[in-house]
Amino acid sequence: MKQDSVLFIAQNLSIVEKLITSFQEYSIDTTISHVLSIEDALKSLKVNSPNVIIIDTTEISIEHKEVLDSLRAHNSDNSLSIVAICKPIMRSHCFSIGFNDCINFPFLQEAFDSSFQKLVAESKKSPSTNETAPSVLTSLEDEYLNITKELIALRIPSFAETLTSIERISLWIAREFQDFSKDDLTQLRYASTLWAIGKLTLPDTAIRLPSTKNGFLHEEYMSQIPVISVATLKNKPYFSNVIPIVEALFENFDGTGFPNGFQGWQIPLTSRLLRVVVDFAELLFTTNTTPNNAVEKIKQYINKVYDPRFVILLDQYVSEVLIPIKTHIIVNMYELQEGMKLSKEIVTNSGIKLVPKGSTLTQSSIEKIQRISSSDPIIGRIYIAVQNEN
Repeated sequence: MKQDSVLFIAQNLSIVEKLITSFQEYSIDTTISHVLSIEDALKSLKVNSPNVIIIDTTEISIEHKEVLDSLRAHNSDNSLSIVAICKPIMRSHCFSIGFNDCINFPFLQEAFDSSFQKLVAESKKSPSTNETAPSVLTSLEDEYLNITKELIALRIPSFAETLTSIERISLWIAREFQDFSKDDLTQLRYASTLWAIGKLTLPDTAIRLPSTKNGFLHEEYMSQIPVISVATLKNKPYFSNVIPIVEALFENFDGTGFPNGFQGWQIPLTSRLLRVVVDFAELLFTTNTTPNNAVEKIKQYINKVYDPRFVILLDQYVSEVLIPIKTHIIVNMYELQEGMKLSKEIVTNSGIKLVPKGSTLTQSSIEKIQRISSSDPIIGRIYIAVQNEN
């Protein structure tokens, strides 16, 4: 199959026709395949390597988590994007079980066009069939990560599980943020474990303390965590791009952090993201607090310690993945209607709070959201409270 290729798994032929027509309009050089069943898709993957797989979940009665695992097990390309055609009320579930993206059904033209622009871009990403992948270097990097986790597990029992959680949450947030390249995601994955090398040198009395408290190093000797980690990584040239991320991990957004007093956009973007997740995960590891309470603690230090955009996305991760709730649905801005009530505030990339949590939308507020977001995109998704029919 060609490098730019898409596979549809759908039984509703009207949906298939819509998808094929749209891809032909948007991307004339994309190869398109269609199968009716998951079984046929798995057979296809033995000989073909699509960049994007689109699954119609509106009619197929299956356990989609198992399907996702099967599809990825039959395809070694880590850049494979799997997209769900789903009803709006199921978006949160689809994201939580591992779909990379969702297209709402029934289709609304403006939202559909927006989704397809992203899909076409995904379909043109080269799969991992270039000269350097799979490479011995990648194997060395992954082996080093595994050894690091094993050493940390010996020194700090169960903390390796926390590192795995940090990696998972960080990558979820980065993909939602949509401003990280494939290489950025790789470096983020490495940094989410390697920052913790320095924790191995902490005294026994501090081994289960969080690295920071209220935005600052918990104890003065916690400053050795990034120092030791960076010193270790300097002997590993294949982790050279991870060093700046780890070194700046404990910088604060307002410039009061360690070691250089960097502030705002002086701090690497990946460091800002990872800091939010590390502090959140360490709160859960070192205290009996709940994920929701940990997020509320993090929120107290927005713009002081944390980049607010990543705190917003962390909050969304908790409510979509860790503790899924059924009191809201996710919609896109072109589905907004008067009378809808927001269950989370709407904030733009530049930090403008367009509409506060709990607001009931009016036509004026909807027009404001659509107008401003065209030049200053909304961070994350829009959550609408489910009306109590009783």
